[in-house]
Amino acid sequence: MVDNINGLEVEITADADEAVEEIERVTEALERLSAAAEDANRALERLGGGTLHLETQRQGDRERTTIEAATETAEELRSDNFDTQ
Repeated sequence: MVDNINGLEVEITADADEAVEEIERVTEALERLSAAAEDANRALERLGGGTLHLETQRQGDRERTTIEAATETAEELRSDNFDTQ
């Protein structure tokens, strides 16, 4: 199939089976990410921290997940916790 996108002719060759397989791979990855976030939330609770949310936020010229930010926060909390013991 050939489509015209912004004045460019683009040939679309992906078939339905490939699309379904890709959607299934992405869904499985999101499920693993969700499970990892739940594990991280439990770890943060043990450290007395907050919770994680699976969303992205714009920071400068790149996107960064709140999981990355929360991981940094957890590392800081862990460091502070060890410093006070």
